[in-house]
Amino acid sequence: MKTFVAEVEYDEKETDNKWNGKFATESCYKQVIKCDETFRVVRPSKNILNDYEPIAIVVKKGFREDEHDLIKDTLFSIQETTNMRANASGPIDKQKLLDEKGWVEDVDYKLRSPNSYYTKMKDGSWNDIAVGQDIHSLLLGYKRGRFTGKIQLSAWARDNADRWEKLLKISEINERAFEQVHPDRYYSQKTFAEKFIAKEHRMGIFTAYSPNKYNEAQTKQMSLHIDKGDTELGFTTMSVFRVGEYTGAYLVFPRWQIGIDTDDGDIVIADSKQVHGVSPIYGEGTRLSCVAYCDSKVATLAGGEVIARPEKLIGQTYVKEGVKPNDLGGFFK
Repeated sequence: MKTFVAEVEYDEKETDNKWNGKFATESCYKQVIKCDETFRVVRPSKNILNDYEPIAIVVKKGFREDEHDLIKDTLFSIQETTNMRANASGPIDKQKLLDEKGWVEDVDYKLRSPNSYYTKMKDGSWNDIAVGQDIHSLLLGYKRGRFTGKIQLSAWARDNADRWEKLLKISEINERAFEQVHPDRYYSQKTFAEKFIAKEHRMGIFTAYSPNKYNEAQTKQMSLHIDKGDTELGFTTMSVFRVGEYTGAYLVFPRWQIGIDTDDGDIVIADSKQVHGVSPIYGEGTRLSCVAYCDSKVATLAGGEVIARPEKLIGQTYVKEGVKPNDLGGFFK
């Protein structure tokens, strides 16, 4: 496999503090990598086994033609947006809120963080749930309810069963690529998924997909972020599809000052626990990436014991059901 060695490596914590939640600029990548064959991008220093640790591996043309067209067409048919991915949607544009909605800060909304805000409700109180800017992204698959703690299939998948059925093939395809190019990480994630996540709450070694669509007219880029819920020993996989002509939209890792330029049908296997994001897209084309990942919050099994942590507001539900707050044993029965 062709190998590209990152030229620099910055401190992980410093990178997090400097870039997490912010939009990628050209100053966070000096090295743009593109290749016509399967390749890996590795850290500049070797590990204790005298080998380079991959940052990302790109499997070229990872889909068969029949798989590619069906999955691509299905993913591009999804038009929904979300405002629930605040850290990936960038800093709040106050001027845009004023121009488009007439909202004034601290009157109609108040910031929770640079990337999220609370809205004012009709009774004058503030909403308990903070939101971010709308981006063309969606969670498909299994998730733990924010307030109930219950694990269930996402609403889109339930409401669009025919399209969801077509997308289930992604897990098989991405697993195939993952096992081929990084078997150590693949089997670590496979072991975790099979041991700790109920079979009915996952698709192979993954629990969910996140299709993210970028073009100049709508979502131009995704801010730099960390996928903190992903399993520690595994990697995230990402299928990339392109329509039309564009430049930019690189997968960026500022810690190593690299940007990765992907082609239509590529599959990326990468360490999503490092700060990463997508640089701005330019042109008339559209880039769609579908991330398949394993969310550790969906894990409920450990020798018959529950290991999942309660959500912050889960106690309110328990009280209503006559169960003491934070009594997970009673909740999961």
